[in-house]
Amino acid sequence: MHRAIIFLFGWILLITGAQAGSELDRRYALKTVGYLRAWDNVDGLFKDYIDRAYKDYFESQSRFKVRDLARASSLLNQSRIAYRSLIDDPSILEQIARKMDAESLIRTRVYKEGPEYRFVLEWLHAPKMNVLGKVSFRTGEESLGSVSLDERLKQGLSELVSKIPFVGQVTGRDDGWVTTNIGENYSIQKGDTLIISTLEEVKVHPLLKEVVNWKFNETGRIKIDTVEDRIAFGKIIQETPNYKIASFQKITKRIARKPDEGLKVETGTPGDTVELQDDFKPTIGFGGFHLWLGKFDRTYSDGTNTAAGSGTVFGFKTDAQLWLTGNWWGELSFGYGFFGYSQSLNGAAESSIGNGSIMNFQMAGAYAFWLTPSFHGPKIITRLGYRTLNFSLPSSASNFTGETSFGSVFIGVGGELPIRDHFGAVMRLDLGLIKSGTQSGFVAGDTTGVTDVSFTVGGYYRWKQRLVIQVGFEVYENGLDLGSTSNVSHQSVLFVPSLLYYL
Repeated sequence: MHRAIIFLFGWILLITGAQAGSELDRRYALKTVGYLRAWDNVDGLFKDYIDRAYKDYFESQSRFKVRDLARASSLLNQSRIAYRSLIDDPSILEQIARKMDAESLIRTRVYKEGPEYRFVLEWLHAPKMNVLGKVSFRTGEESLGSVSLDERLKQGLSELVSKIPFVGQVTGRDDGWVTTNIGENYSIQKGDTLIISTLEEVKVHPLLKEVVNWKFNETGRIKIDTVEDRIAFGKIIQETPNYKIASFQKITKRIARKPDEGLKVETGTPGDTVELQDDFKPTIGFGGFHLWLGKFDRTYSDGTNTAAGSGTVFGFKTDAQLWLTGNWWGELSFGYGFFGYSQSLNGAAESSIGNGSIMNFQMAGAYAFWLTPSFHGPKIITRLGYRTLNFSLPSSASNFTGETSFGSVFIGVGGELPIRDHFGAVMRLDLGLIKSGTQSGFVAGDTTGVTDVSFTVGGYYRWKQRLVIQVGFEVYENGLDLGSTSNVSHQSVLFVPSLLYYL
């Protein structure tokens, strides 16, 4: 019985502790702030200076939403009670914060002390008006009316904000992705790691009502993937056991990405050369192994006879790239497949003709247009090269079968497009420019026309830094015109699972 009570009590503490931590994160969200009209002992001399400086400062950041306290300040100014006394009264400030829906207030006082002015900036947290931070500085009369006073006030605000031991917070989570309320305006960059923590305790001095200590527990880390001016998106790369990254949790540290060490690439801007960015940047190239699983179709026609047949293809292809620079590389590929071929002649029932084969060889030079400096980012790839494609069937004049070969100088265009996380899409289209073709074993006649087109479409998953899994379809369209009436066409539709290994 006692053990059960202790066990239950422990769970209650755990649950309430978790809720308390979450409540602290919300309580100190610090999303909204209002700044009170400044007080000074020189008849309001500094009001306009301070209002202008504060307005400029908060318009250039995204961390805080500013509440307009002009109406509240006007009402306070009309009171018979001295303005300084009003802004020192926590109960009045609490009403202002609640009425204006502000989580915190900035109170500014200016004291003329001999030839100098002493500025005191305080950041107050609602509802109890505990002091989150305080900044004090002095300036001389020569600064009045000059830009230096505005800049010193903005610097004072920055110092005030820096008193808080976190730079931003999580604004949302969608599965393994996190949104933050800071971006380029806080020097966040793609590839940075942000440490996320939850508030466990905030200690306030019992007499001074000032925050004297913040206690955090790390909940996880995110790696920044996309950065905009005032927002950033990151992928969760680590979560602390028994904790979960959630909204309102704090960004307590930024770990800048390591300096890029990789291939230099040219971007879309003429003359712009940058380092490839990412955790892993191969510098040699890659080797790939591909399976061929698909269907081969062939049709021969001479105006009198028509032979149409097909077969199921099994085979493989290997290819390799050797990178000369970040934009230029050379590539080689070789593929071989075999199939059993059955054919119908002039509408008769299909009959087995025998076994056939497909053999492909290709060499090319390629140039990549990198759309971003990221190695795994979107890119457009162009190719120029030479390839051969050979279809071999048993030679038979009565069945109009034999060997057909194609060769062409081709041009190609394609690309890669990351979609989300480690997934992406690939596409490629190759067109024969200078084409040739021969046939033997089934009809006499010279070649008068050649067709040579292929395209690839598919997707990939980047499983590991060096290893990519890819699946897709390759389609080959090849044909020969033989004299004025005869022609033979081939179509190969292949399902191609692949493994690519980067070096």
